[in-house]
Amino acid sequence: MPEAAHFAFVDAKTATIYQAALRLAATHIWTAR
Repeated sequence: MPEAAHFAFVDAKTATIYQAALRLAATHIWTAR
């Protein structure tokens, strides 16, 4: 199923971006303290 593969790809991409943003936010908070 191409749709399932595409959804999995987008989901993985979103998870990566989310993790990067979370790490960036954590670093910012840690630095601000």
